[in-house]
Amino acid sequence: MGMSSRENLFGGFLSGLVLQTILFGVITVQAFLYYRRFPTDHISLKFAVGFLWLVQTFQVITSTVSVRMTFIHHFGVQSSTTVWYDTVYQISMVICSTIVQIYFVFRLYRLVSGSIWLPALLALLIPAQVGTGFTIWVKANITHGIESFVRPTRHLMISWLTLEAVADLMIAFAMSYFLHRRRTGFRQTDTVLRQLIVYAINTGLLTSVLALAVMFAFAFYGFHFVHMMFVLPLGGVYTASLLANLHSRSRLRAELHSGKNGISIHLSHLPPKIHNQISAMA
Repeated sequence: MGMSSRENLFGGFLSGLVLQTILFGVITVQAFLYYRRFPTDHISLKFAVGFLWLVQTFQVITSTVSVRMTFIHHFGVQSSTTVWYDTVYQISMVICSTIVQIYFVFRLYRLVSGSIWLPALLALLIPAQVGTGFTIWVKANITHGIESFVRPTRHLMISWLTLEAVADLMIAFAMSYFLHRRRTGFRQTDTVLRQLIVYAINTGLLTSVLALAVMFAFAFYGFHFVHMMFVLPLGGVYTASLLANLHSRSRLRAELHSGKNGISIHLSHLPPKIHNQISAMA
């Protein structure tokens, strides 16, 4: 027996809140450890991490309020309208994905040694997905009606999530390509570069696959259980991927100095060009 539209919508939202809350716990621990391990990071990066944590905190709070109002305060009432806290997950997703993508585009810009064409192309995709995502959020808060909101924003929703996935994939494979070209011939350094490539691909694939899953679920079924369950924690996945990338620097730098898998060569002993290339990513 299939689920009703109400079970799809609110059941998916509740399941998404559970996943989002679990992920928020992981993000909180990651953020705490980040400030302990990297006190010398640039203030802008510290601010970005703190701001992303605040966005996730606000999203968990508003999503919890939304679930409480639906299942307790309005229990048994068939509601077809929304209020502002029902749609916070949408703008939260836009904010988190934008900040994380900008961070990786900046890292890519450093990796390609100042070449502007690829970062510029990605910089065009990011405002496009911000514009479509923001428009969806505005429309949801203007119409306040679920059915009246779905039909006119169907193409926008599909475009938004597709742009998210395309940008993530382009960043992941571009970073992998340029990292592969930066091989130095030193065994220790090339091992670290291979690990960076794996991190880049895994990070981009995770967010893009989730974005595409949410997009196809919405394209075929609208506000389906799968769509609602994964769209809520998607912003948290972006935040967690950024924090995981930041934390990976400790292990990679330690491996460069450890002497595992070969002769240990301190970064300061490498040629300046190679030193700069590794420092840009590790």
